[in-house]
Amino acid sequence: MLVLAALIAFASPAPGPHVAPMPHPARGWVERHTFTHKAPVTAVTAIADAFATADRDGVVQLWDAQTGALRETLLDGTNELLRPVDFLRPTPDGKRLNIGSRDRVSVAQYVVIGKDRGLFGPISGFRPVAPRSDGTWLVVQGDQEEMVGTLKVDFMLNGSISLNISTGFAHTERVQLVAPGGSAVATVDARNTLRHWSSRPDGSESKLLWALDLKLDPTALAVSPDGAMIAVGGDEGAVEVFGAEKGKRLATLKGHKGAVRAVTFAPDSGLIVTGGEDGTVRFWNPWTGEPEERLKDHAGPVTAVWFAADETLVTASDDKTARVWVYKP
Repeated sequence: MLVLAALIAFASPAPGPHVAPMPHPARGWVERHTFTHKAPVTAVTAIADAFATADRDGVVQLWDAQTGALRETLLDGTNELLRPVDFLRPTPDGKRLNIGSRDRVSVAQYVVIGKDRGLFGPISGFRPVAPRSDGTWLVVQGDQEEMVGTLKVDFMLNGSISLNISTGFAHTERVQLVAPGGSAVATVDARNTLRHWSSRPDGSESKLLWALDLKLDPTALAVSPDGAMIAVGGDEGAVEVFGAEKGKRLATLKGHKGAVRAVTFAPDSGLIVTGGEDGTVRFWNPWTGEPEERLKDHAGPVTAVWFAADETLVTASDDKTARVWVYKP
């Protein structure tokens, strides 16, 4: 027995250095809540102990995080400048909800906590392409949408509005996809060129770090929270994962049938989650490309996948539902 143990110990390789958080095992994802809209759900987030969902008709609703019950309808869909709603993101203080409509070229803000509750805005003229965690927007400018800038909007309680726009992410082709990640920004243009930029938090003094031509037609884009990886989903079901430092391809994720509609990273960057035209939500090891789990509960294409800070997952679909998932080991 001692000889056998010694042989096993000798055959086992020494552990390598720890360079990244371990991927999550995703076998224990359990559905906690289902929220139902009357139109396809397009955006999800969390604010004020509630989940916020939005749909193609411009309806925005709050759902109790504990019970799953509808708490309040913030927008009823009658505001033409916010139909559809494409983006939801809380402000850093957690009291306001930033709302954006890409098609209507509009952004607005809803005060959720405070005596002056209600909608402020919208304002038009800037096409939102991604909200940032600091409360600003990444927007595209120009008739051909070749310039990406950072928009800071302050909606005052007296009704006045303060705007500040910083430019800096210049392209020669129309910008198709944009994803923020800390002080970095990833973009994809109409020629399927992926670019990685660095910038100050206010969007000034941007610097192009690298650019590469993609071998897929991109449909979704995300930057990991630690800024180390960029994931690009394609129209034929594959996802390419690149190292953010030099653009080295790290893994190719294959499994979806049809286009990848949404992609995100877990808060610790140890897991990639994708949503597809095939109605599935898939979990992946970002370094090896190995699949971890698959959820098939949605009856239509998955339009959004989003992680809360506590690693609760929220998914949205054309089937007019949003679903909340928790991991149980």
